[in-house]
Amino acid sequence: MERPIVHAVLFILTFFLLSAHARASDESSEQLQEVFKDYLPAGGPVDVQIGLRVDEVTDIDQRAENFSIVATLQMRWHEPALRFQPDPGGDPFRVYRGDDFYEYVRHQGARWPRFIFFNQQGKRFSQDTVVLVTSDGKAFYFERFTATLQAPYLHFSKFPFDSQEFYIDIDLLAPDKAYVFSELEGYSDLGRLLGLEEWDVTEFDTDISTTRQTVGYDSSRFRFHLHANRRTEYYQIRIFVPICIIVLISWIILFLKDYKIRIDIASGNLLLFIAFNFVISNALPRLSYLTFMDSVLFTAFAITSFSVIVNVVLRRMEASGRAGSAKRIDRVLIWTYPFVYALGVLIAYREFF
Repeated sequence: MERPIVHAVLFILTFFLLSAHARASDESSEQLQEVFKDYLPAGGPVDVQIGLRVDEVTDIDQRAENFSIVATLQMRWHEPALRFQPDPGGDPFRVYRGDDFYEYVRHQGARWPRFIFFNQQGKRFSQDTVVLVTSDGKAFYFERFTATLQAPYLHFSKFPFDSQEFYIDIDLLAPDKAYVFSELEGYSDLGRLLGLEEWDVTEFDTDISTTRQTVGYDSSRFRFHLHANRRTEYYQIRIFVPICIIVLISWIILFLKDYKIRIDIASGNLLLFIAFNFVISNALPRLSYLTFMDSVLFTAFAITSFSVIVNVVLRRMEASGRAGSAKRIDRVLIWTYPFVYALGVLIAYREFF
């Protein structure tokens, strides 16, 4: 009897928690609508021009699935409530740094297009934030910053011959009835020295869209998309060339007639392939699927393991007086060994590319 009572109590608690969460979400949405209900411009939402210049991609952490950038953000918009009367003979603009601009907005009873980096991880470190406001209410926002951003779309099935897509998503906090993004023509760009050894960032593009916020309204999103190709020289020199050398030596060893030496060398090669597997696994997250590199290593491991088994059988045949049969099998093994490796790699290539 106790178990049904416990289940009933848990059901009731869950019901009240979900109801409270729903009410909280509704209240948050109502509060935001209350904030912006008096700010629905007659001519439509305020146009916020935005552009992003990525000066450096300082790091791509594929195990953590994130990347770090140094970039400059610029926005432009017109807010009549920011207008001011310049002093006689003074400049028709004012420059604010950091929190000084927020204080000026509060003093004027104005609003400004607050934004977030949707896929930001941790804190964004602003090296400098400058806002220039003209006397007629035009605002020019500049921010140079360093940030770490999530990269949830990484896929490593073709590793290490893969290319990856990286996105920087900037969302307006206000509903799209109040502010909307538009492209700041000619500003978005990539730096010429991105500081990456393993990756080659080849192209970028930008996009403006609408996204649904969790509090129940639509807002404008600016997306900066990076396309990067992995440079494979490191893996070719450190992984593929050694594997080819090991396979070549393993084949040459088959020309020895001493099966015991063959078994010892092939067993040592198994340990090398295991070591390679650990090196590769430390460079990637714990994947639930195989990569091209995995398939190559597993092919080498499986064929070498089979070679050990065959050599053990041949040694036992020789010891039991069937040396002639062992030699005939050995001749077939010697000349099929390299072709089996080539076939395994070809199958892996056709599977992943």
